[in-house]
Amino acid sequence: MLKQLPFPEKLRHVAEHAAAHHEKLDGSGYPFRLEARDTSPQARIIAIADTFEALTYRDRPYKSDAGEPGPQDHGGHEKRGPYRSGYL
Repeated sequence: MLKQLPFPEKLRHVAEHAAAHHEKLDGSGYPFRLEARDTSPQARIIAIADTFEALTYRDRPYKSDAGEPGPQDHGGHEKRGPYRSGYL
């Protein structure tokens, strides 16, 4: 979807960075299964911002009305994912 937008030349890689923000630095993420050496700093920044927003924003489908994790919460994934010690 983002690739269809007319970004100025200096922002031409925005769609690539956004697409890669679900990658895990061990290569088990999606959509490209990139490893740490192949993941851009920009994609990592977007991933951190997305995680922060997910943890702090109350209006997420997997959170209850009180803003607490709901039944679909996948707590603890940060210990296995790209934010574990030594990856950032």
